[in-house]
Amino acid sequence: SKLINLFLYNLSKMDFNISISSDPCTSASLAPIIIEEIDSNSLDQYDLTEFRETDTIKIVDEQLGAEAMEVDQVSEPEIDQQLTKKFLNGELSFSQLAELQASASEDEDEVEPVKPEPVKAVVKPPKKKSTTPSKPKAKRNRRTRLPPALLGLMGEANLRCARGDMQVAENICFEIIRQVPTAQEPFITLAQIYEVSNPEKSLQYSLIAAHVRPQNAEQWVRLANLSEELGDMKQAIICYDKSLKADPKDIAIHKKLIKLVEDTNDTKMILRCYLRYLEYMPVEDGSEIVRLAKLTATNYHHENKKSSALKALEIAYKRARPFFTAPEINLLLELMIIAKKYQSGLQVLAEYANIIVEGMTELYKGETGIEQKFIVIKCIIPDDLIMDLRIKLITCIVCLRATHLFDELINDLLKKEINEVYGELYLELAETFMEQNYYEYALKLLCPLKESSNFSLAAVWLSYAECMQNCGRIDEAISSYQTVIHLAPKHLKPRYTLSALLLEQNNIPEALKALEQDEDLDMLDPGLLYERCKLLKMVNNEEQLLHVGQVLLYRHCMRLRDEDEVETLTRLQDVVRKIAAIKEMRTSRGDIVEDVDAPVFLNANEPTVQEEWLLLKDLLQITYNRKQYGLCQRIAFSAFGSKRFKEYIRELEFTCLITSLINYKGYLAFNLVRELLQKNYDKPRVWNLYNQVVQRADDVRHSKFLSRFLSRAGRKYKPIMNTLIGNNCLVAGTYKYALTEYMNRYKRKRSPFNAFMVGVTLFQMACQKFSAKRPSLISQASAYFFKYAELRGKEARHEIHYNCGRAFHQLGFVHVAIHHYEKVLEITNSLIESRPDLLDLRKEAAYNLCLIYSKSETTYFAKLYLEKYIVL
Repeated sequence: SKLINLFLYNLSKMDFNISISSDPCTSASLAPIIIEEIDSNSLDQYDLTEFRETDTIKIVDEQLGAEAMEVDQVSEPEIDQQLTKKFLNGELSFSQLAELQASASEDEDEVEPVKPEPVKAVVKPPKKKSTTPSKPKAKRNRRTRLPPALLGLMGEANLRCARGDMQVAENICFEIIRQVPTAQEPFITLAQIYEVSNPEKSLQYSLIAAHVRPQNAEQWVRLANLSEELGDMKQAIICYDKSLKADPKDIAIHKKLIKLVEDTNDTKMILRCYLRYLEYMPVEDGSEIVRLAKLTATNYHHENKKSSALKALEIAYKRARPFFTAPEINLLLELMIIAKKYQSGLQVLAEYANIIVEGMTELYKGETGIEQKFIVIKCIIPDDLIMDLRIKLITCIVCLRATHLFDELINDLLKKEINEVYGELYLELAETFMEQNYYEYALKLLCPLKESSNFSLAAVWLSYAECMQNCGRIDEAISSYQTVIHLAPKHLKPRYTLSALLLEQNNIPEALKALEQDEDLDMLDPGLLYERCKLLKMVNNEEQLLHVGQVLLYRHCMRLRDEDEVETLTRLQDVVRKIAAIKEMRTSRGDIVEDVDAPVFLNANEPTVQEEWLLLKDLLQITYNRKQYGLCQRIAFSAFGSKRFKEYIRELEFTCLITSLINYKGYLAFNLVRELLQKNYDKPRVWNLYNQVVQRADDVRHSKFLSRFLSRAGRKYKPIMNTLIGNNCLVAGTYKYALTEYMNRYKRKRSPFNAFMVGVTLFQMACQKFSAKRPSLISQASAYFFKYAELRGKEARHEIHYNCGRAFHQLGFVHVAIHHYEKVLEITNSLIESRPDLLDLRKEAAYNLCLIYSKSETTYFAKLYLEKYIVL
């Protein structure tokens, strides 16, 4: 860096008047050591005697000892050096530096997983004592001693500072910091250098000096006072906090820190300060200890930090037990029960309420060895014990599974009159019995509650129904769940359970009724709708399944309103762009973008994407089987615009294509098959689909598309593409292009089909109004038709005569056409007789004869052929 280069440059100009001591290690000026590498083969025997063979010496810090060599716990990580450099360059404030360089230990108020108290402890055999004295482990220590050479250089810096040569002193300090970033001395000297000229910078260097050696509490207090004077309260809070870590017994600093933190309204920091202050408050202020502990515990409880709340009350209970009253004891017991410290809870009750609990410790073999647990044998409860603490006592005994005491405890409890407060406590205790799987005992508490006029609520009936279900009393459980649904119609969980119970009894209509929701009033549960769809499928109720399934799918599928929106879906590929385009279309038309009558759904308990995909396939299959092709197409295209089905987009695209085909929507089908063809042009099935779309097309868009596409890519792969291009040109009326393609194909393969298509094209050209070479075209067409007849064979004479008759009929040569049509009526064979619906052309030939005779006003023959061959 520039700073180090400047330092080296100044050193070269400085004249150090320091005498070299006899000990080179303590000298500030060290003689250079020159190492020369010599080949031993080039030396004679006499010179070799001047050298001695040595071993590698391991240099170990004498203060750390051998054990510190094994685990590097003293040296600072490289990240500390980087952060210190950033602080020196002004990139970080001290507050940010202190946060980043905080120790790896967790915060005191961090939520930890609640662990049960050590009721079960692992008993291990005592270990044999070692005769070798153990060495204390090396602790992390920020204090770093400078090497002897740098100590001398540090002294030179202090001397320069005293003489007023601040620039040189500063450069020396920076060089020492570069080599040993965790040394305190250079930062102290830098703070002295800037003490007059720049107090803020002096304070920053003092903060770093205190940070690298944080055990000096007085130094932190002094820095906190300076920070307060400069108005930097956040930095002052950090300094006071560091001071308390060095000397936590300073009550005055505790109070100062709490006052500053309270002004910042930082709740997290305030509670941390309260929690730490509780351990060092004077015991004489017992009432204040209890008040502050209750306040801290309540706030932690509201933030769901149960372990920190319990810690606050345990500290206060240990230090100011006589000042605890019933509310504080009740809160302490509640937190102990949450932490599963049941034995500790009994101990607190025994000390506070004179409860006598007799128990014993039982050893048993567990998974990790010999373990022990506390067993309650006897419990004597005073009659004047308040209900809150009595409930907490019974809860602890229930969780310790002292079943022999349950009847007596419950009977004594039921003697009390149920009032507004006691009812809630009874319900909490019943839920505790249920958590421990003691449902029969829970029923004893729930029965009087459900019969009470004040507590016959949905929560009580729900617990009662769960107990009945777990006790095997299914009929009573069903009745109770029905009561719950009546009292709380919007509570959805009981509907699942009730439906499952009714389904076990094969009562499907009632199970479906339990799953019904009001689409107009309630927020619909997707999981409940899906369960209802499964039941409807089970009973084969297709009408209701279609309705409920569409309601479920339309929570994320598009509700398409017209053909224009459907067409928009087929033109775009990305789902997000599809939705945006439809919304823009609705906005441009002045329509409401969102569906006003759409039901509102909960954002939880949704079926999986795969489950909804299978449901969608079921709905499509049902509509297809019922021949509701319009509804089938609407459902498919609605799902095509859903983000949830993006992983099934290819399947949906093909499904929409098929539904458009069966619904004779050629325009939509072409938009879809066009993309499919461009990606899969080498697959014959795709071309078959394309031909199906072309047959249903309402326009001739496919002609230009196919010409461009096949001219670009089709010829490279299959010669049969000539036939497709020819067909496309023949339909478009460009007969010369069609003739070229058919002739190219005919030259490669002289098949009857290729000869037939060449003949058809020539006949079409001859039929044009202005044709200069009409006789020549007719002759050539006839020649190709004769070639077609030759290649087709005698077995196909029925087909050959019909095609020839059609061609001459179109040309106007009716006498020739009549000859061929009559041949069609005469010729038949076993193959035609086996599949008359596909191969028999006599009806078509008879109808064409009827047209010819009707046009010539020979009605007798026209009527003859109609009555003989065409029967409806």
